Amino acid sequence: MITGVEAGAALDAADLVLHLPAQTWDGPSRLPMGGQYEVALWLFGELVVERLMERDGLDAAALAARHGTIG
Repeated sequence: MITGVEAGAALDAADLVLHLPAQTWDGPSRLPMGGQYEVALWLFGELVVERLMERDGLDAAALAARHGTIG
């Protein structure tokens, strides 16, 4: 589970917890309703993709060639 909260039933049930220290619904932030957490989660995801691309020797063109869009 990837979360910004410190405790809860879902965390207790999870096998693995990755805590992103960002404001969620409550707390001081300029971004309302969990926006800070959403930005942190997006950035974390992008960094994971970057590391996987490095590991697998893929560049942006190779990744784009496999990317599907809905439309």
